[in-house]
Amino acid sequence: MQTHFLKSIFGAALALIAFPATAAVGAPEPLTRVADVRALSREDAGKSLLVKLRATVVYKTRGGRTFIVNDGAQGISVHLFRATELGIWQGGRVRESDTEVGAVIEIEGVTGPAGYSPVIVPTRFRRVGTGPVVEARRVPMESLISGSEVTQRVLVEGIVQRSEPVENGRWAMRLIVEGHPCEVDFQMAGNFDAARTLDARVQVRGFSSPVFNLRSESTLMRLNAWDEHDVTILEPPPADPFAAHHLPLNGLLPFSKTPDRFRRKLTTGSVNFAWPGRFFFLQDGDAGLLVKSTATDLQVGDRVEAAGFVDITDGVASLTDAVTRKIGRVEPPRPVVFSAKELLLPEIAGRVEPVVNVDHFGCLVAIHGTLRQIERRSREGMWSLLVDSGGETFRAQLRMPIVTWQPPWQVGAELDLRGVCELEFSPRQPGKNSPVVSGFTLWLRDPADVTITKDASWWTPQRLGLALGGTGVVLALALGWNLLLRRKVDAQMAVISSKLRSETLHTERNRLARDLHDSLEQQLVGVSLQLDDAELMIEHDPQAAVGVVTLARRMLRHTRDEARRSVWDLRSELLESDGLGKALEGLAEGLASPSGPLVVVSLGASYHAFPLDTEFQMFRIAQEAVTNALKHAAATRITISLDDQPDATRLVVVDDGRGFSTGTPARSDGHHFGLLGMHERADRIGAELTFSRNPQGGTTVTLSLPHHSSANTENPPS
Repeated sequence: MQTHFLKSIFGAALALIAFPATAAVGAPEPLTRVADVRALSREDAGKSLLVKLRATVVYKTRGGRTFIVNDGAQGISVHLFRATELGIWQGGRVRESDTEVGAVIEIEGVTGPAGYSPVIVPTRFRRVGTGPVVEARRVPMESLISGSEVTQRVLVEGIVQRSEPVENGRWAMRLIVEGHPCEVDFQMAGNFDAARTLDARVQVRGFSSPVFNLRSESTLMRLNAWDEHDVTILEPPPADPFAAHHLPLNGLLPFSKTPDRFRRKLTTGSVNFAWPGRFFFLQDGDAGLLVKSTATDLQVGDRVEAAGFVDITDGVASLTDAVTRKIGRVEPPRPVVFSAKELLLPEIAGRVEPVVNVDHFGCLVAIHGTLRQIERRSREGMWSLLVDSGGETFRAQLRMPIVTWQPPWQVGAELDLRGVCELEFSPRQPGKNSPVVSGFTLWLRDPADVTITKDASWWTPQRLGLALGGTGVVLALALGWNLLLRRKVDAQMAVISSKLRSETLHTERNRLARDLHDSLEQQLVGVSLQLDDAELMIEHDPQAAVGVVTLARRMLRHTRDEARRSVWDLRSELLESDGLGKALEGLAEGLASPSGPLVVVSLGASYHAFPLDTEFQMFRIAQEAVTNALKHAAATRITISLDDQPDATRLVVVDDGRGFSTGTPARSDGHHFGLLGMHERADRIGAELTFSRNPQGGTTVTLSLPHHSSANTENPPS
């Protein structure tokens, strides 16, 4: 918004620099009447529209940075300081006489939104004569309150309730005009005298300048005037403010046919609480009163006359801008004991109208409660105690300016408190004659007004919070330690599983090495010896040599078979990369031979995956079944099938050989695994192994491994 306004105003300035006596062809027509500028919306005023008009200066601030002009119909502010800040002022040095009241000037500039209403930001102006001063006029109160008369000279009449000098040699007044507050700011203090104007009925002439908020909304009537010549005293104040008729503390605004509500009221009482320079409370019997005053010499027990203006913003009448006079000393009143509910629900005097006999506002009371919270609320040393009494909560305020002072009470302690009661009221509801009491504050005079009747439990909220926090930390550490241990256990189990897998493979490979050393190597040595014998016999006993060669041939055939079995053992490495199905297919490929038996592998559409060690044992069982069929059954066709059934995975090896006797299981002879070894492998993985003779001949070996077997839940080697 600021950047847009700056760009717009610079553009307008450049146009105005070359602005001749008559508008250039195609240039926008400038606004020539104040009324046209004041009619702009805030958004349109911010577009920096061109302005060119003649008007008379009717008011200016000291220094002339802002002044008001009137074109004979309406007035508007001219912000010279804004033109200087933006760098668009082209008029050179401004003399004092150029903007004196009565000067007629020709202005060229642009519109601006300002803080509340449209203004003119000038690029240049020049004085062309002298004109008459605008007369002040009476306007309806509605227009003053709404702010529509901004920058117009108006006349108001009211009672002066504040009259005092302010900074930079100025003077300020507050009037009550037709029941509404109105601030007046005078540029010069001049010969003002507070005693001559305070509580006087006066007329003030000035220019309407409403107080506005951050949303550019009018919040309070205000006039800008020059000096005491803008004030006319109609009725002077009483010569002695303490000579008036005394009113009771709780009767400042009784019914009266004379409308003198806004003049000073005089009352008397004894001080029961004082905040020097700010306010104090007076009490007389069971009636109390709040008095706002700048008096600094009052103490509890002083008997005081107070003359001030009635303020009803606190829900009940209080005095503001009061002057005081000490008339003696008395013993402070004794506090009356009440419960919180009795203070919140005072006794109603009549059945129809909601008035009370006694309301205890401004009176010294005593109350019992439990301390719930303590906090320091301001840099002035104000301590606030939140107290619970019979289910009702109230605040007790204690002013202790000593920086190092700390309250001696702990949250949870039961207390007896003595202080002055200030009632709080809820807004009046439609159909009701008066608001109701919604809460109260207890003003404590010093720490002695608080007595501990029962110490707080050791388990204060702070300690409980620390204990819970410590427990939470311990629990978090325990959970963290548990998680860490769990991760360590998982890692260790993985290592153990890997080691077991490695040890299993290592065991099998060691067995293979033993087979190579204990059988193949020895058999090859035996064949070599037989051939050496045949070489010696061939010359003198050819027939015997033929027998030795025949034996060597049989030994070599047997060695070939043993070497093939060892190679099959090496094929198990396929399990580690491709799984059981591929390993079985690799087994069949190793037996492929034009003259050998036909080995076929049949894999189901899906079959269960088991840990590597389980599949290793299944592969060894299949391998042993095939070996038996080749060695002992003279089979010509061997079928290996692997598939899933609803409850188990089945590995079946079927051959068409001679079969065997199921009543005599084979045994290990030190070099080969028979049926006993196959059963041991099946038991190890929790599987069932069966052998059956086929009706057409041959043998069927069936391995059934349930899906819920423990072999299926082991961690597979990684």
